[in-house]
Amino acid sequence: MKYLKDCPEPGMGTWYFEIDSDGVAYRQIVIQDDGTYIASNRKHEQYHFLLAEKAIEYTEPYYTQITKKSLKKSGPIIFTPSTRNGIKSKMHCPLELR
Repeated sequence: MKYLKDCPEPGMGTWYFEIDSDGVAYRQIVIQDDGTYIASNRKHEQYHFLLAEKAIEYTEPYYTQITKKSLKKSGPIIFTPSTRNGIKSKMHCPLELR
């Protein structure tokens, strides 16, 4: 697994991803500038379950590779037990069906 961080534009918060070797996102969290978050394992009123719909090109210069430890420190909410069920479900649903 690879762990990425991105700050797309001012006001868009900081984006964190956990991806596999093909760039498929398994976990994702956006921490807004005001401290609120949108996470792939928590339903959000507007964005539902936020998760990248296509493979992430992690070699793009705007992504910073970080460690798993750094991701856990930045976005602990995505490492809760309920996330494990989402990962199991994702394994049974091929990318093209999402």
